[in-house]
Amino acid sequence: MFGIVYIYIHALPRFYNSQFHHFGLAQIRKNKLEHIEKRVAATRRTRRKMGKRNMVLNMIGFCIFAMGFMIIATEATEYTVGDSFGWDTPTNESFYRDWATNKTFYVGDILIFNISATTMLSEVSKADFDNCTQVLSGVGGGGIIVSSLTLDTSGPRYFICPIDNDCVRGQKLSINVESTNSGAPSLQPHHSVISQSIGIFVALAVYFLTNSH
Repeated sequence: MFGIVYIYIHALPRFYNSQFHHFGLAQIRKNKLEHIEKRVAATRRTRRKMGKRNMVLNMIGFCIFAMGFMIIATEATEYTVGDSFGWDTPTNESFYRDWATNKTFYVGDILIFNISATTMLSEVSKADFDNCTQVLSGVGGGGIIVSSLTLDTSGPRYFICPIDNDCVRGQKLSINVESTNSGAPSLQPHHSVISQSIGIFVALAVYFLTNSH
């Protein structure tokens, strides 16, 4: 009887200590696994969120680049007629015809005429252009003048100097103005509309970033 009591008294605490020890290790392992799983899940969420942000930022960058390219590509081109020679009586009859060769003029482009003090600029019909008619209206004839003309319509345009025989000597220019597409009134884009579009896109992107989980 004494032996049984001895075994009970001495062995039972060891049994319970052993059980508690195993239970404590299992709980620690479980806590570690839960902690690792939480960290992995948090890392995945962070990566997904960063992926969404990078995607949106890339879209914003591409959109701004595309719109900027569109503005540059469709921006009106300024042409100084005759380049450094300006609008004056040339030394050969084909001077202005040669100058216009290999140039494509679009609606919205701008012609700049540096008119010399002894000449004039008149826009005329094809018949007056072909005949070098000395029309009475025009710009110049009283000093050096810089005249800027926006090509606001498509089709042929004709310019001459109606003074003396300047037109016959080659001071005449004919060009054909093309449209960007059928019925397009102008090549120049509406920059305010493009700016508003960029603003709306950026606002939506910011909203998406701040509300994505």
